[in-house]
Amino acid sequence: MTKWTKPSDRFKQDLEPALADYTNDPLCERKANILASAIDRHCDWTYVYLRDTNPSRLGDAKNEKQFLRQLLPQCQPLQIMNELSDAYHHRELTKPSNPARLITESTAAYSVQDGALHIQKWKKPFLPEAITAVDFWRNFKD
Repeated sequence: MTKWTKPSDRFKQDLEPALADYTNDPLCERKANILASAIDRHCDWTYVYLRDTNPSRLGDAKNEKQFLRQLLPQCQPLQIMNELSDAYHHRELTKPSNPARLITESTAAYSVQDGALHIQKWKKPFLPEAITAVDFWRNFKD
């Protein structure tokens, strides 16, 4: 028995509502940032859960950032959501990062193109990237 809530339960509590809120207002940068942050925090929560319940699933990861790096080959949008979340939280990112960040400031992280919110530095629409990351966590086993 663990003291931590299972990632699949956290997913239902946090990621699903954040995605629903964003899709109801798909040009709202605030809701995009909330969704990106929920996706990014889910990685941290999953790391802590696995660290205490099944550490063999962490591979060589000794912390949340290393765990994220291990997941990137399976789901590149996790990096985008991490960058958006960090920029939203800190406003300006100056510390070096591995992998290197494209997004370093929260100001003008997004633009509206063809009626959809786009991530400027990544030159990608937000919603498909967010859905890919959400689906990754939806399918991730506890």
